Amino acid sequence: MPTIVWTLILLVCALGLFVVEILNPGFGLPGIAGIVLLAADVYITARTVQEAMILGLIAALIVLIFLVFGARLISKGKLPKSLILDQAEEDYRSSEDLSALLGTTGKTLTVLRPAGMAELGGRKVDVVTRGEFLDKDSFVEVVEAAGGRIVVRACQDPALPES
Repeated sequence: MPTIVWTLILLVCALGLFVVEILNPGFGLPGIAGIVLLAADVYITARTVQEAMILGLIAALIVLIFLVFGARLISKGKLPKSLILDQAEEDYRSSEDLSALLGTTGKTLTVLRPAGMAELGGRKVDVVTRGEFLDKDSFVEVVEAAGGRIVVRACQDPALPES
């Protein structure tokens, strides 16, 4: 096959991979493969370094035109429906409400430096202190619970009478 046929095949495949990357964003493998195909296209076609530089600039210009075209599609809302969230989740919370643990006492399962794990109310939860370090198996009390952040402080064993 003549070189021009291979050049066109590689160019069309590279542009197709760029379209796949734009419409199915993810890891970037189609985009990287498209760049490799463009580089191979330039390598096969160019006979001199100067010609390779010119072809490389032309390939970059073609990619830029595709990006501008893709950006226009995005800005006008002409994306595939699979990329658009069509309905909002009602009552969605990004983290569990842990305010019920406020005032609860428990025991650290790990060293808190200042973050770690503790058992509170029969549950293993991530906790933080206000900067102090606590040893494993220390007794703690929840002093703040906002969102998914639980702040604890050291306390004495709840089974012991207060002195």
